[in-house]
Amino acid sequence: MLRSIKPSFYAFIAIVTSSTANAATVTLYDDRTTFNTATGSLTTETFDLFTTETPIPANVGFDFGDFSITPTIVNFSIVDPDPTAVLNVNGTPYVRGIGNFGDTFAFTFDTPITAFGIDLSDFNDDLQRTQVSILGQTILPPVTQGRLQRTFLGFISDMAFSSVTFEVLDVPFGEGAGIDNLTYGVAAVNDIPLPAAFPLFLAGLAGIGAVGWRRKRALKP
Repeated sequence: MLRSIKPSFYAFIAIVTSSTANAATVTLYDDRTTFNTATGSLTTETFDLFTTETPIPANVGFDFGDFSITPTIVNFSIVDPDPTAVLNVNGTPYVRGIGNFGDTFAFTFDTPITAFGIDLSDFNDDLQRTQVSILGQTILPPVTQGRLQRTFLGFISDMAFSSVTFEVLDVPFGEGAGIDNLTYGVAAVNDIPLPAAFPLFLAGLAGIGAVGWRRKRALKP
């Protein structure tokens, strides 16, 4: 009986070890208030110090101090708060990007973080236009119904990361969005709980050990 259990038992150990050691748990937020409550005090870049349009060169990027933004998109810049602009986020300077299939823009941080959030305008409208990559995982942000909607997109990870990449998908008209109020840092969250299966794994380990101990004791003269 014990021999037939061993292969499955060791496979179970490998699965648990692999999932806990390599796969991050990334929690998605679409509400800033909830995100702020979960993360605690973080740093926010408002872009308000940019009073004139400032291009962010494609494949070169722009260094903001703690982080940089590097687009492959030609039409990517920090713009002044023109209230008539369709991508204006909240009436203050913001980052504007318009891209087509395969275009990307990446946020790269000097120090690893666990939380990332941005206010958006006209992002992912009516179609899944953009995907996000973080820690090797691909995340599909929620689709926004209708044009020119103001939304929020945030992530908290149980593993630190240094970059977040947005990629435009193969959809009609590509993606065009406004980005503002980039919030980032190490989230002040409680310890991440163990996977639900882990207590069962520990209980099984203890049970098998007890059976083995009893059998060895029974074989003694």
